[in-house]
Amino acid sequence: MQGGAAKTRGAFATAFSLSLILAVVSGCGPSPEQIRLRRAMHEIRHELHPDYRDALVILESKRTNPNDLNEAVLYGMCQTTVAILGGDYTTAERATYDSFALVEKYENQDREILAALGDEGIRFFRGEPHERAMLWYYAGLARYARGEYNEARMFFSQALHATRTRDEDAKDFREDFQLGYYWLGRALLKRGEVDDARAAFQRAAVVLPHSTEAKEIEQIKARRRREYADELKAEKLGYEKNSQGESPVPGIVDLSQEIARAEAPATLPDAAPQSPVLRATADFNEFLTTDYQGEANLVVMIEMGTGPFKYAKGRDAAFDHIGRCPYREASVEVYIDGHRAGPGFKLLDSYHQAVTRGVETRRARQWGKAFVKEVMKSVPVGSLVAGMWSIKADLRYWPTLAGEYHAFAAKVTPGPHTLHFRFYDVNDKYLPRYDLTRHFICVPADGELVMTVHSVENQDNAYLLTAARPGQ
Repeated sequence: MQGGAAKTRGAFATAFSLSLILAVVSGCGPSPEQIRLRRAMHEIRHELHPDYRDALVILESKRTNPNDLNEAVLYGMCQTTVAILGGDYTTAERATYDSFALVEKYENQDREILAALGDEGIRFFRGEPHERAMLWYYAGLARYARGEYNEARMFFSQALHATRTRDEDAKDFREDFQLGYYWLGRALLKRGEVDDARAAFQRAAVVLPHSTEAKEIEQIKARRRREYADELKAEKLGYEKNSQGESPVPGIVDLSQEIARAEAPATLPDAAPQSPVLRATADFNEFLTTDYQGEANLVVMIEMGTGPFKYAKGRDAAFDHIGRCPYREASVEVYIDGHRAGPGFKLLDSYHQAVTRGVETRRARQWGKAFVKEVMKSVPVGSLVAGMWSIKADLRYWPTLAGEYHAFAAKVTPGPHTLHFRFYDVNDKYLPRYDLTRHFICVPADGELVMTVHSVENQDNAYLLTAARPGQ
């Protein structure tokens, strides 16, 4: 049984849901297309049985609709992540290519002028620097997975370029994109450029915290300790209620025990007689060596949580700020055929990436409009104009972007394997409801296997949660 309501997935998702509720109350409920779009853009990563195909169809129709041109890149971003999760690299490549083409070529001077003078949400959406960088990353990952290493190298290089904004308040973080450097290193290694790959891996090892990061993490840890205590109590009550009585829940398990990461078992109950892992590591520095990466034939990108969102601040919603979406997962241990193979190494915190790209340029524009509007309000005639003048910031963002990206790589025996992922929170407490299992993952005898997974609560309980009850 699922314990507790899921946390919010962001301000935009909440606003979208409220608009649908209001539409129902007013007697004109959401259309089937609106519901499908909602699922494709805000629920696809968190459903127990996500329908990637339906999400791709609805996002494709919106992305290619001339009436939705200003949002085409946003739909393309969402379609890219959905395609990657569904293993459809061809669609991911097409969506990213079309999105890049629009970003580079499309111009609407009238809308740009109006947006510069007023509501910024009417301009053509090109994404923030961290979003454009991630679009390049996904394009490179799709090419890399198909063995097109030169093209992948170019895309990963473009991802690095996209993070290097010209704003002075971002100057210390222009080289701060570990995820891009890691995959650039792998692409270079495949091309035989070992020295350049080594340099890329060295840059991937550099972590640059932003000014308030340590304080933010301590706040997250304190909040998480309170939440965890409440969750254990709820699990205990739920187990006692549903394990007894006239209609006990079949297969129910008591999940109310506190388990630390240090107590993680070396093997799972159904482990194979022998470990298939030939080489693995728990050391980040060893992980980022050309020797280790060159031997690895299984590479897994483990995505967690939901990425950052935008929200309005200031009078007249004139300023946009970046918010961190709350989620429980913070680290992961990977098991192969029931044997612990090692951790996933965090290479990107999307929130950190977003808040370190600089806001100097747009802040000057937003402050300018806000100042002029306040001055106009003090003038009799101008107050009327000011009342009708919208200077809202652009609050659009990439809702299917993950919160964190962790990489696991190891050398394993070729053949089919079962991969199991155990997740932990920021205080290294085990999250049993986030267990994730992938069966029949076939590692080739030659070459390598690259795959992407995303943490989903109760996915390993999906059968029990969705099975019909007797009499239904």
